[in-house]
Amino acid sequence: MSPLPSQRPTNKALAPATEMLKDMIQKWLPFLFLSLLIIWWISIKIAQPLHQLAYYTENSTENSQEEHIEKVVAWYYEAIQLKKSLLHSLVFLHNRVNYFMYQATTDPLTKLTNRRTMDQQMQNWAANRVPFSIILLDIDRFKRVNDTYGHSVGDEVLKFLAEQMKEVSRQTDICCRFGGEEFVILLPYTDKTEAFHVAERLRMNMESSISPCGEIVTISIGVSSYPTCTSEMTKLIEQVDECLYNAKKSGRNRTIVFEPNHE
Repeated sequence: MSPLPSQRPTNKALAPATEMLKDMIQKWLPFLFLSLLIIWWISIKIAQPLHQLAYYTENSTENSQEEHIEKVVAWYYEAIQLKKSLLHSLVFLHNRVNYFMYQATTDPLTKLTNRRTMDQQMQNWAANRVPFSIILLDIDRFKRVNDTYGHSVGDEVLKFLAEQMKEVSRQTDICCRFGGEEFVILLPYTDKTEAFHVAERLRMNMESSISPCGEIVTISIGVSSYPTCTSEMTKLIEQVDECLYNAKKSGRNRTIVFEPNHE
């Protein structure tokens, strides 16, 4: 009979492999740790611009967010493209918002402030105790202009008056279309005497200028002030409307200022 092969304990048989594994771990563990650290650092760097862009996108209603997005350091292609897309979208969004705000607050024909915005501004000034004067004006015999020259020419006359209003107004004044051929100028921190002078400059400019219909078009004007004449907005409109009516009744092409003692 042949002799049986000698048997070695398992731990002794695996000892060389175990030692080799320990040696590999000791040699490669630092490199593995360093690799994981580098991967972690790179992942943070990759995610950082994405987190910033996401944050500023959520708060894009603020006007300053566009500036913040500009400052985000997008150092790789995908982040750069995302940043460009966000900036383009924000610019488009802001332009649309501004456009709709303009449409909501502006008279489409004359490009002046509309009646609703005028009322809001007056209420805002009253709430903040801002004194102001109001000039209400109306084109004399405007129906005759429309009947004689047509509504398209009448529209040009309205736009002509709007430009004349802007010329006599300050940057702080607000020119409005009240309705039809009636217009308003709101003058903050202005008493009725100063407002009268503004109204007269406008009236004289109109009576000395050839309008788009080929002839002179005059205006009648009423003036009142808040809070010296009244502290109620409805009453203020009634007062200035009464002055305008009296200017028409007195022969047109004139300015009448409301006097509280005549109420």
